[in-house]
This record gives sequence, C-alpha cells and structure tokens, in this order.
Amino acid sequence: KRMHRKVDNLFQKADALNYNAMVFQQKETTNYDHSRFEERIYTVLPAMYLPTSSQTWKGLSAFVRVQSVRHLPSGDIQMANRYYMTSLPYKKYNLMRQAIRDHWQIENSLHYKLDVGMNEDRCPIYRGYADRNLSIMRKIVLKLLTHESSNQDGIALKRMKAALSTQYLKKVVGF
Repeated sequence: KRMHRKVDNLFQKADALNYNAMVFQQKETTNYDHSRFEERIYTVLPAMYLPTSSQTWKGLSAFVRVQSVRHLPSGDIQMANRYYMTSLPYKKYNLMRQAIRDHWQIENSLHYKLDVGMNEDRCPIYRGYADRNLSIMRKIVLKLLTHESSNQDGIALKRMKAALSTQYLKKVVGF
C-alpha cells in the first residue's frame, strides 16, 4: 500500500507539472474488442524519481502507469489507473507496454474461457472451500478440453459433448 501511494503521488505530481523538465515516455493506444472500445495511455517514469525505492527494490528501473477508459455497449464509461514496477531498462518502454498487454491478454483469455465455457461467474457456491475446489476442478477440466484436439468446437460445446457421450468423455480424460 505504501509503495502504491508513493507511485500514485509521483504520477499526480508529474501530471500537475505537465511533465515539464522530466524524463518520461508516453504512448496512447486504442482497441475494440468484446463489443467495447478501450483507450489506454501508457506513461513510463524512470526509477530515479523515487530513489529510496531503488534501494529497497534491487534492479528497479522504471514505473509504469496505464490509464484506461472503457466505453461499454451500455453507454457506461469505466476509468482505471494501474501501476507497474519493472526492472526492464527505461529505454525499453515499448517492451514494457507489450509485456503488460500480453499479461492481460492471458488473464482475460483464461477468464473468458472459464466464464463463457464453464459458466464460472454464474456459480452460486461459496460455502467453505467449495468455491476454491470447484475453481481448481474447472481449470483441470478446461485444460483437458483444450488439449482434446479431435474436435474443433469451443469449450462449452466440448463440455456438453463430454456430458452426453461416454466415449467422448473417455477420449477427453485419456482412457
């Protein structure tokens, strides 16, 4: 929490100064996916602006802020700031941006498969460890269904087929 506060304050001060006489990199991107339009502003500041952090975090090179604005199909607008610390050299700011996008692409892809293919978000089970156990089981099932290559259907259809056909279920499980 303390580090988050420090980095947030650093970017707020930089915004207030309009980055005058500061070393920084900034890049704007836009994309349209899943029926929503998203704008992102990536701002990179070298770690020299928080020198005590460089002593605590060995190899720290830069701080990255990603400001995102999502325009949802409902007309709602969601805004968020995310902060990252990196040991990548400051001059590799394009690589930083790509690493952040790749991370979220993997995260979003897994969430999409679990939500759409496995109906995870609609599961009302929260008692004890049941939700964690089911989450682990869903990921195992997702892995098995993903690796079953004789059928090119999506996860939801493969799951339904495995429920209806013992022969296909054995193929998925590996018997």
